[in-house]
Amino acid sequence: MTLTYTWNQWTTECSLSVDSNDPTARDMAVAIAHELSSQVDLACSRFRDDSELMARAPEFARGAEPSPMLEALVSTALEAARLSDGLVDPTLGRHMMALGYDSAFDTSGSVALSIHTERRADWRDIVLKDHVLTIPAGVMLDLGATAKAYAADLIATTCHDRTGAGVLVSLGGDIATVGEAPTQGWQILVQGDSDAPSQQVTLAGGWSIATSSTRRRRWMRDDSPLHHILDPSTGMPAPDIWNSVSAVAPTCVEANLLSTAAIVAADGAVEWLMRRPQPRAARLVDQSGKSTILAGWPRD
Repeated sequence: MTLTYTWNQWTTECSLSVDSNDPTARDMAVAIAHELSSQVDLACSRFRDDSELMARAPEFARGAEPSPMLEALVSTALEAARLSDGLVDPTLGRHMMALGYDSAFDTSGSVALSIHTERRADWRDIVLKDHVLTIPAGVMLDLGATAKAYAADLIATTCHDRTGAGVLVSLGGDIATVGEAPTQGWQILVQGDSDAPSQQVTLAGGWSIATSSTRRRRWMRDDSPLHHILDPSTGMPAPDIWNSVSAVAPTCVEANLLSTAAIVAADGAVEWLMRRPQPRAARLVDQSGKSTILAGWPRD
């Protein structure tokens, strides 16, 4: 029996599915999901002044020891930057804000803000060594590209460890599974946005899938459409080549860094994905709706 719980967080729909004959397993998993997602939010959200990342910014400019949660989140972001050849860069917080993607973000509105596109820092300027985190003054981290995926992995693993059940956690487009899947596997609807072609795929237990899209979070600035996936080389939204990119990997963090990096790589996405040391199954949908599938992604 698969029991599912849904909620809204981080401006997206989240769900938790627990495959167990014990109804108390779902209740335990729900409590774990809320507790861990709240811990992640309090550690690294740039949308709240009381998050550790924002409240302790002056300390981190000098070098300070972060909480274990923030250390894990920053370490994950820096590793994703390294593995993605810098295509996924966590130092774009101020660019995000200048473009209008902040706590007051509203897809129905528009912004008209000035922005300096010069890059003052990149992920290599962030130092995390011997449990001391140093973030140069003036640099604001935005961990959105990895924190949600990390939370999905953490929640799924913790829920499985404590309940023994097969677990699926979906945080927006970031989906992690741990333990045995239901008899028919986990059924996942893959779709970038409501106008994009959809595909249902079967995900085996212990695998994760992430979808990054240029269509989900869009707004207008000076009559120009913008989206939230930035190109670190310019500090501006990545070229609108792909409607969405989906990738499968053993962890949601890896799947997410692949899908996000492919959006940023634009015309070079297919080549970049295929020259990974271990290419993963992926599906790229361009703005016309045409799909390109790689490394064993199912055709139907």
